[in-house]
Amino acid sequence: MVFRFFRNIIGARSTAAAIGQGFLANGLLLLLNVVTGIITARALGPEGRGEVAALVAVPTFICFLAPLGLASAIVFESKSGRSTPDAISASALLLAIMLGLLAALLAAIGTPLVLAAHQPSLVTTAVWLSLFSIPGLLANLGMAALQGTEQFGHCNAIRVTQPVLTLLALALFVAGPGLTPLQAALITLCAGFPGLLWTLWLILPKAQVPLQAIRDAFGNLYRYALRASSGELLSGLAGQLDKVVVVALYAPREVGLFTVAMSLSRILLVAPQAATQVLLARTAGRTADEVIITVTRTSAVTLAMVTCGAVLLWVTGPVLLSLLYSKDFAAGAVLLQLLLVEACLTSMHQVLSQPFLALDRPGALGVQQAAGVIASVALLFLLSGPLGITGAAWALLGGAVVRLVVALVMFPTVLRLPLPRVVAEMGPSLAMLASRLRGGTL
Repeated sequence: MVFRFFRNIIGARSTAAAIGQGFLANGLLLLLNVVTGIITARALGPEGRGEVAALVAVPTFICFLAPLGLASAIVFESKSGRSTPDAISASALLLAIMLGLLAALLAAIGTPLVLAAHQPSLVTTAVWLSLFSIPGLLANLGMAALQGTEQFGHCNAIRVTQPVLTLLALALFVAGPGLTPLQAALITLCAGFPGLLWTLWLILPKAQVPLQAIRDAFGNLYRYALRASSGELLSGLAGQLDKVVVVALYAPREVGLFTVAMSLSRILLVAPQAATQVLLARTAGRTADEVIITVTRTSAVTLAMVTCGAVLLWVTGPVLLSLLYSKDFAAGAVLLQLLLVEACLTSMHQVLSQPFLALDRPGALGVQQAAGVIASVALLFLLSGPLGITGAAWALLGGAVVRLVVALVMFPTVLRLPLPRVVAEMGPSLAMLASRLRGGTL
């Protein structure tokens, strides 16, 4: 029965099956990331783990911000029919190179400002690591090109390669000469190169198209990305806020506690991330009714899964912190519980934001993200003094509440659609999913 279950998900080609495949890949990614996090935390302790976070913070942050709406534009335009997927892929690669060079320069300039409270030697090393922004941008936009052509199998396999290689390399260093924060950071950054080469191998042979076709595709991408840029920019800012602002405001030990709690709470985002990797590619170009039905059903199943996971981690999380990471991390229990609630709200927004992209209203997503980011940043500076590192968790939770509320308000005001009946649809959607799994028709 178990074999039939996995064969049904992996072999089918429906939207539900594609989301299921992404869920399995994300589950494996999560497991690998948790194990690598445990190895790193045990080998380096809270302070060393905080130094690793500081070293990779700025290049990772820039790679999320620099695409400026292009990731969504690549997926949307691949389904719109205005340009060929090959021309879009070629344009994506050229844009990735140009943005990568700009991102590396910005990261090198911004690193000393963000890490001003850290040791000068660590800051100098982090500046050199800014060069990893270039392959990071290539990887991000290349992955969007594969998603636009619905090559979800390749996407999932490529995404798994980096944590697998990271885990193997960390294990070798820990078992051998020992692990330092710089080695851990380099391992994390360099492990992405095989996946990047794989992506380029899939895209480059098809990217040899006439220059005029590339120009046309570039124009179409630019017009959509310009409207989506605020949403993408602020979405990356919201997702990476903890990695930059927290690093800038708190000491390494507190950063280490927060990083571990954040990592464990991100288990809840496996389901919504699997959904969002598929929904835009499968709903772009469809009618509003088709989009809202698909998104509502997906949101209902996601909410059920996330809620169950949150309750389980709320109860077992404090024990897991001590058992998996060491007793030094037990102080992060309250952080974990607050971040679990934040993850539940964030997961709902991730899925419910897809209609705005699919129905060609990407600018609305920017407003939602702006509201959340402003709330989070304001609360971070307001609460960091009186509450310490716990204030950072409350700040992210406050931003998640604001972001979700604004999104719900925009369904009737911007899309002219009724609010998705997510809770009411939960029972029927779960029953439908279970029936299809049993019947082998996913």
